Amino acid sequence: MTYARAERVALNEATGRSINEYSKGIRPDCAGIDSEPAGFVCECGDAACDESVHMDSASYEVIRQDPCLFLVRRGHEITDVEDVVRTGDDFTVVRKHSDVAGVVRATDPRRQGS
Repeated sequence: MTYARAERVALNEATGRSINEYSKGIRPDCAGIDSEPAGFVCECGDAACDESVHMDSASYEVIRQDPCLFLVRRGHEITDVEDVVRTGDDFTVVRKHSDVAGVVRATDPRRQGS
């Protein structure tokens, strides 16, 4: 895969992450973290994907501690740009490869100065 494609996939995933971050109000400075299942936007690299993934916000918060991790619908992994870290009933947690780590860190809504 070319770097340009890997970067585009990473940016698509970062968009999904931003939607989840702000629409669910789960930032650490907000009071929306609980153990009830919630629907999150799939953070996969397909810009046309409109599927959701169910997970409680407390578990999602654990994923958000690492800006290189993303929550995707099971089967939406793109293995040439990311590694599977964990799977659940309808979700997969993936880690971006190091070549685009700078991109996903720079687009993390929780980075210093956001």
